[in-house]
Amino acid sequence: MANEIRNILDYLSERISEAESNLSDLAKEKANIEERIKAAEQELQIIRSFYNVEAERLGIAPEVATTGPSSRTRFVGRWARDACHAVLRENKRMTKDEIVEALRKGGFDFEGKSPLRVVHFALIRDPHVRMHASGLCEWVSEESVTKTDAEKESAR
Repeated sequence: MANEIRNILDYLSERISEAESNLSDLAKEKANIEERIKAAEQELQIIRSFYNVEAERLGIAPEVATTGPSSRTRFVGRWARDACHAVLRENKRMTKDEIVEALRKGGFDFEGKSPLRVVHFALIRDPHVRMHASGLCEWVSEESVTKTDAEKESAR
């Protein structure tokens, strides 16, 4: 009987070692994949930045079309302010919660930070966004911002 128990313990000990080894291998794979994802996000951010610079230089709207299957990666590697701008430009009026949800659907990485705070600080001093006490955010057109700036200048 003692011999059988010893065999069972030996077998279980061997299984524990195998499971630990497997877990270690998976953790290494995960780290490798996370590094590759981070590099791909950085590459995508750089490419989008180049696209936006060239589009603005040519007088084209600086946003890359992102409909269809690529919409899940629409905001991958983008700055919070750029992503919030894109969402608000399209929808005109949204709550911060709705903006957060749209960013999540588009693959935005909040990097472990509070999503509502990220959105708030991305938009707080933005002249293109009017933030209401109710939590509603409203896109202000380019012309309105320019007129408001001109009115401030003429008032001086």
